[in-house]
Amino acid sequence: YLCFDMDFFDPSCAPGVCTPTFGGASAREGLSLISGLRGLNIVAVDVNTVSPPHDVGGMTAFLAATVMLYGLALIADPKK
Repeated sequence: YLCFDMDFFDPSCAPGVCTPTFGGASAREGLSLISGLRGLNIVAVDVNTVSPPHDVGGMTAFLAATVMLYGLALIADPKK
């Protein structure tokens, strides 16, 4: 099970979160981390702590959707 907290990212790429983590990961670093889980038996994914009232231009929502896409790709991976 992969539970991904969007507070992990730096506010420069995910401003719409409950508790911003200054000095957090970039979008590229976070997505690379998820890709690195390939081969593990991931059976479910969730993404949390998106706060739409704080989301500038939908940046966080877009990144959260991308994180979910990467997570779903892990579930569908035939090499697990």
